[in-house]
Amino acid sequence: MCAQGVELLSTVRDAGFGLPLVSSRREVDREQLENGRIIMAELFSATFQYVTIVPQGGTGASPWAMQSSCELIEFSGGRLCKARLVGRRPLLYISDVGMTPHPSISRPAVLRSELRLVATDKEYASHESASYFFDKALLNCLRPGDAFHMVRTQDCGRSFGASAIRQGKLIFAVGEVFRVPLGSDITARIPLDLIQRARKAFQRRDSEFEFPEFPVEFRIGDSSRVIYRGQVQMSGYHVRVERALASCDGAPPACVSICLEEACDWVAASATAQLLKMA
Repeated sequence: MCAQGVELLSTVRDAGFGLPLVSSRREVDREQLENGRIIMAELFSATFQYVTIVPQGGTGASPWAMQSSCELIEFSGGRLCKARLVGRRPLLYISDVGMTPHPSISRPAVLRSELRLVATDKEYASHESASYFFDKALLNCLRPGDAFHMVRTQDCGRSFGASAIRQGKLIFAVGEVFRVPLGSDITARIPLDLIQRARKAFQRRDSEFEFPEFPVEFRIGDSSRVIYRGQVQMSGYHVRVERALASCDGAPPACVSICLEEACDWVAASATAQLLKMA
């Protein structure tokens, strides 16, 4: 089962519904699900984790056939949590939609492409379609054969991330980069081990101290950086954090971009991350 699924089950369990995490296809006792089943189904039906291989013709050859990379969740009695936001096998339509309306510091003025996911198996979809906007220049970096990933989780209410991988090497990742594949040599995470130690140190002076937001730790090859906001260059990649992950419930999702400098423009990646935080 994908990491996203494990996290969602953990969320329901921690909310007091007592759902155990078990192996592969999740067998959950019917009695324990009596109160938590509907909530868990709703959580899963608002998420997705899709992947496709960019076809010949690239964006001009849309729609692309997407495939869910999450396994199904099985309840006792054979009930399956099958639904995803736009089903398990949506089509991805890519179209030019012009400049960003009403641009501002937080709304970059760029030529945009709309990525519209349309459900094909509507019995397994909670919505018929869902749209996200990218800087057109970033999509132009894609090449036939690239693996293109799109993920939506329930973190902070609604969190979206996307990444492109070419022969195991990350080309770009935008949005909630903690939830998408990043290739063989890159990790991005919230360093909770460091945060916990630092919190305890501060709470010796102020027992109510909490960090308002968490920094992001990036590891690329042998390099490691921990940053709240700003941009760094690491091992041929440009990393930019517009907004780190806030520690409070209901806060906006993180806004991060990572791009391979030789393959795409970091400005396009950063603009896309900003567009996605408005999705």
